Amino acid sequence: KYPNVSSLGYDATSFGDFFVGIGPSVTFSLEEAEYNSSNHPYLNPKEGSETYFDIAAGYQFNKWNMFSALSFRNPKFVREGFDIKQTVKRTSLALEINKYLTDYSGFAPYIGLNLAYDKIEYVEEENEIILKSFDINQIEPGITIGWDIVPGKTSEALILRTNLRWFPRSSFEVGGEKFNFSQLEYNLIQVIFYPERFFKKRKI
Repeated sequence: KYPNVSSLGYDATSFGDFFVGIGPSVTFSLEEAEYNSSNHPYLNPKEGSETYFDIAAGYQFNKWNMFSALSFRNPKFVREGFDIKQTVKRTSLALEINKYLTDYSGFAPYIGLNLAYDKIEYVEEENEIILKSFDINQIEPGITIGWDIVPGKTSEALILRTNLRWFPRSSFEVGGEKFNFSQLEYNLIQVIFYPERFFKKRKI
């Protein structure tokens, strides 16, 4: 009953709805760390993280075609080679706001900005002996792009979402040298649930 191309808020009956979501993610380092280039050139220069869960809670402004969310992620990177082991754990909360561009037959792309508060734990070992270990906290700005699969527009209680978050300035220092990440987070499929919409349908 909807046009093939229209706004996601087309025919919206409520101003907005809360949502929660969860889905598997992986993070990639897009740059080679200067510290490793100088000290450990044999380690993989661009490492991917282990798989983790992206957990989100937010609010969708139906008639404005926007949503804001707070997302929790905790990627872990491990590099090993020639008895050296590097572990970087990142625990992060990102506040983001995104704008839907259009809705094409249930495919709704969006773009937005985010600001992440990161706690980074760095450990460097040689033959299981710790050489360096420290924690730092920092704030990282980023860009979010993604899309929703939402055939029923703002009446759907359960949708699928894909997120790509890029933090181009993500870095810290080890021994006075830059350890740059330029991280790209790829959340392939996130299941998003709108409880208000669900209970509204149950009443009908």
